[in-house]
Parts: sequence; C-alpha cells; structure tokens
Amino acid sequence: MTGANSPEPDQFPDIDLTLDPPPAPSTGPRADLQHLDSPHFPDSAAAEQTEIDKLRSWVSDYLVPVWVHSVSAEQPWCTSWQEHDDALSSLHALYRAWQGLINTEGDAGLVGPSNWIVHHLGPIMARLRDPRGPFRRCVRGTTKIEHHLPEPAPTA
Repeated sequence: MTGANSPEPDQFPDIDLTLDPPPAPSTGPRADLQHLDSPHFPDSAAAEQTEIDKLRSWVSDYLVPVWVHSVSAEQPWCTSWQEHDDALSSLHALYRAWQGLINTEGDAGLVGPSNWIVHHLGPIMARLRDPRGPFRRCVRGTTKIEHHLPEPAPTA
C-alpha cells in the first residue's frame, strides 16, 4: 500500500490549520487522548500537542481525501472533528493502528494494510459516520456542514 503517492507514518509536513484552530485546552480529564497512556509515550504537554498536530495532519492530508467521500445526513462528517472527544479518541486510535500496520516491511507484513482497513478503518469510520453517531448534528441536508457538539449529559 506504500508507493510514490502514499504517505508514510510521521512524514507529514507542518501545515497551516488556521481555518480549523485547535480547541481551547481542557482542564478536565483527557479521555480524548486516552491512548497516550502508553509507557512508550513521553508524558508532557509538548509531546501531547505534537501528537495532536500529527493526528490533525494525518486526518486532513490522508484520511479525509482518501476515505471520506460524500458527506450527507446519512454519512455525516464534521470539519471540526477534533472538538468531538469521542471522535478525537477514535481517530487517534485509528492513526496509531495505521502507524503500526501500514509498513509492510515491519512486523505487520504484507497483510498489515488490509488488516488496518478491515479491522480498524471500517468499524471506526462506520461508527463516526453513522447518522446517529457523533457528527449527526453537524450536517444539515446534503450540502451544508455545521459544527454542533452534543448536549451535555443531564446531572442528577
């Protein structure tokens, strides 16, 4: 799956994301980046921001152009996906799986890309793009995308 036009993990240039600025820092638990708990990941705010920047580049440069086709109420997508905690966490897990499986010369072997598509990409994109999924309120009709976060859960 790698070739002249296929990106390799960690080879994305820094890009200007002024149209989609990062959300304000959260003071609560970081459930959106739960995958950073690995002992292989440096524990620092700078390392976390670097990981978020890599994820944003990967989503905008690879995932969306290749895998997000038509956007509609039946298959929604949100251009502000990083503000949806569940989408951010799911896409980060998808990105980490891609890093581990896309290199056919590594441990994943020649079936790594296929395993990534079948076992990671398909299920995660189906959940995210489900009409009842996290982006359900972000699409109106077939041509207008609006960003809306879910309502907070009621407290007892």
